[in-house]
Amino acid sequence: MVPVNLEFGRLRDMADELCIILADIQKAGKELTKRELVSQSEGKEVKDRLKDRFHRVSRNDLNGAIDYAMKEGWLTSQTLSTGTNSKGVLRVKR
Repeated sequence: MVPVNLEFGRLRDMADELCIILADIQKAGKELTKRELVSQSEGKEVKDRLKDRFHRVSRNDLNGAIDYAMKEGWLTSQTLSTGTNSKGVLRVKR
């Protein structure tokens, strides 16, 4: 069994690293939704970069890191309209 504070620290560190990676991607002009990031091929680059530091990155880990970063105010979801559709892209606030 993993102590709660160690798992929390891993989640916090993963959320921090995720924000750094997303900021780099945003500077390059690319934006991702939570769904694209977690479960679609558009998020592969982010997952691969996270795996360089955290070896194991599951969908649950990624969802938890996104939720933590949003709760802390590090990330926001901004709705963009594209014709008849709209999507909520993740934006780094810090």
